[in-house]
Amino acid sequence: MGIAALGVGIIVGSIFSKLFVMLFFRLMGHFVQVYFAISPQAIFNTVTVFLIIFVVISLHAYSLIYRFKLVDLFRAGQSGETEPKASLVLALVSMALIVAGYSLAFHLTENFLLYAPMVLALVIIGSYGLFHSFMVFVIRLSKKNTSQYYRGMNLISVSNLLYRIKSNATLLATIAVLSATTVTAVGMSYGIYYDINNAVNYHNPFSYVYWSNADRDQKVNQTLLQYPQNQLLHSVEIEFISARGSLPGLDTHFALISESNYNKLAQIKGWDKVNMSKQEGAVIVHSDYDFRGDFVDKTVLLELDDKSKPEFLIVDRRPYKLTNNSNTWTSLVLKDEAYEQLSKAEKPNSLRALIVDNQKDSQALTAELGRILPAYTWNSYYSEYMLNMEQRGMLMFIGGFLGLVILLATGSIIYFRQLNEAQKEELNYQILRNIGVSRNEIHASIRKQLLYVFLFPLMVGIAHSWVALMALANLLVTNLVISTIITIAVYTLIYLIYYQLTVNSYNRIVNSGNLRSI
Repeated sequence: MGIAALGVGIIVGSIFSKLFVMLFFRLMGHFVQVYFAISPQAIFNTVTVFLIIFVVISLHAYSLIYRFKLVDLFRAGQSGETEPKASLVLALVSMALIVAGYSLAFHLTENFLLYAPMVLALVIIGSYGLFHSFMVFVIRLSKKNTSQYYRGMNLISVSNLLYRIKSNATLLATIAVLSATTVTAVGMSYGIYYDINNAVNYHNPFSYVYWSNADRDQKVNQTLLQYPQNQLLHSVEIEFISARGSLPGLDTHFALISESNYNKLAQIKGWDKVNMSKQEGAVIVHSDYDFRGDFVDKTVLLELDDKSKPEFLIVDRRPYKLTNNSNTWTSLVLKDEAYEQLSKAEKPNSLRALIVDNQKDSQALTAELGRILPAYTWNSYYSEYMLNMEQRGMLMFIGGFLGLVILLATGSIIYFRQLNEAQKEELNYQILRNIGVSRNEIHASIRKQLLYVFLFPLMVGIAHSWVALMALANLLVTNLVISTIITIAVYTLIYLIYYQLTVNSYNRIVNSGNLRSI
């Protein structure tokens, strides 16, 4: 059976390999011709891995046979299960561990390497305790609601679920953890891919930025005329002074720019302009991606090449990156008078920033500018956009593919596990039919039991993944709410399909018209 499944899997995988390769390149932003091909090496590696898995499983099965008598193995399926006991203390401890893990997840920015393993350990241990104790406690508590417990088939449904909980608790906890892993991986990769435009626009506010001089400006202008589809929309000269500076908790290089020069950039980009009243005031322009901190009302100490150390008071902050060039990612906007005074002691640098039309479709123009501008003297929006498409597209493909595989695996595990239990319970349901229980009542009882089996790990997995994604969004300074909601919705829909298939198959086994003699 395993060999046959492996053969079918290899054939189906080979058929769909071209589709997945095409999807992979499409997500990376490349349109290339993909040809159908079968790799003997890939088939050999797949067969080798699965044969090793089969051998390990066979050895485990043989060890069970040799460890126990054959008659004991036959009788094992006939032995009843005792009603599990609920531990209120363990139930509360498991909830406390999960809550502690959730709380610690939102402090990953403080010490990621220390807190991340602690969060995983707390949530996973708490999840297994949740299913082994808290779930039992809730089911036993529901039995005390006699008005509902003795209504219809609820007694059969709840009792059957409670007696089966010992064998299902570990499985359901594992499903919950795997579901959380799947939703987190897919939601994270999709969120990062979905945010490509915002991220690239944020980090690259201009189409091109280069260190300017008269010769380069002339060459660039001539090149731009050759590409009318990328018409020049805006051009601005940026003059700044590079200086070492320190703030409480921050020691870095600052780009000092005059208020009037900054306001020209702000007008082009639609940013908030600066209007300072005091000459000793400054506005810091920095991104949360680079460093965090509220530096308003703090004093920045600058150090220039002439050993002078002027001080400025931060009066406001702008959450932007001034240009694509890394030398301007942390900037200080100064009053024009203060800037003119500092420019006498420090020679300013000069950048030219351009915005062209159709910047996402500027491959030819970017390649031509790369031939006329020296390396490391310029930055382009298109290059960063394609680099992000390749990196994030690859991450999206890996996350989506692994998420799909885990989703199908977890759904199939529950499906076949419940069908296995249906085979064991077939005779019991036949007895219920013989004493007068209708098929519709049995069907409704099956739906309730399986709804609990599917719904509870799904809810726990969604809760885990939601906290994980919001914590990662806080860590990466991005918004993952939309991608998380979409991922959870799609995951839940596929899970509900598995639930309906399981209900139909379970009902077909235990509620069929073929009666056995008792």
